Amino acid sequence: MSHVEETPQELTQERLPRSVGLADLLERESGYAARYDQLVQDVDELSPGELKTAYSSEYWSWANRKHWATANGVQWAVSMIEFGRFLLVNGPIPHKSWTLDRIDPKGDYAPENLRWASKATQSQNRTTSVAIPFRGARYSINEIAQLTGKSYDAIRMGIRRNAEAYIANLLVPAEDETARFEEAMWPFPEEYRDNLEWLYSRRDNEQQNRFRFFIDLTRRDLGRTERELAWSGNSTIRESLEADIAEIRRLHNEAAAYYNELIERDRWRTIEARHQRLYSKVQIPPRPEPDWEGAEEPLPYQPYYV
Repeated sequence: MSHVEETPQELTQERLPRSVGLADLLERESGYAARYDQLVQDVDELSPGELKTAYSSEYWSWANRKHWATANGVQWAVSMIEFGRFLLVNGPIPHKSWTLDRIDPKGDYAPENLRWASKATQSQNRTTSVAIPFRGARYSINEIAQLTGKSYDAIRMGIRRNAEAYIANLLVPAEDETARFEEAMWPFPEEYRDNLEWLYSRRDNEQQNRFRFFIDLTRRDLGRTERELAWSGNSTIRESLEADIAEIRRLHNEAAAYYNELIERDRWRTIEARHQRLYSKVQIPPRPEPDWEGAEEPLPYQPYYV
């Protein structure tokens, strides 16, 4: 991963890059923008010692990762050599237990490859993470464990013995159980599947299933693209943005239609299950066969008129 080397004198606060993670947090995390504004003020007003005390978790993450990068020959961006500038590039830690994470585990420590992330998200992002294919999508061990109620270790051992066949045998019987399972197993639209799988593997909320992730992503992208369209005065750019908006709306609406269908199917399953509970024990005795031997000839049916 290459990036332009700039001298510290050139890196004024206005020109400092923002990391990918910071840009995402400023857009999505409620209240984070106010925290970042306070950080910018602290970097400007506090001494290095005071800054280290005020942002001790960020400081140790910065110091430890910088030392590790130097020891292992991994590039560390010049824009983050000083701790204060590191804070301006990456922002404050959003949650106490999160640490600095490289989006591409093989890449450099550079703004375009950094974010704050939970340990669970980082474990899914390791190069050794297992992704098991099933009906067009790829699932982590954690996802399969959540969907099936099995332990992480049981899933891992099953995969070692008979990978894909084991997962199919585990997942297929569970498909008929709940709408929640169907929603979680929803595959991304085929034309964008590879890229969406990549984005999904790097999501911040590891509990979020594919369907919820996609709905949130398209809603967010639609709002951002509509704002860009409102600001743009270039006719060529506006035409491109309008095409993007139409495509995002199509994808979002198709997913919403699927969800409505899922809700309707689940409603009918609930009704059927209630009927089963109500009537499963009701037994209608068999109608006895009439004994016609020695019986008189039945009279013909006579309609009754009022």
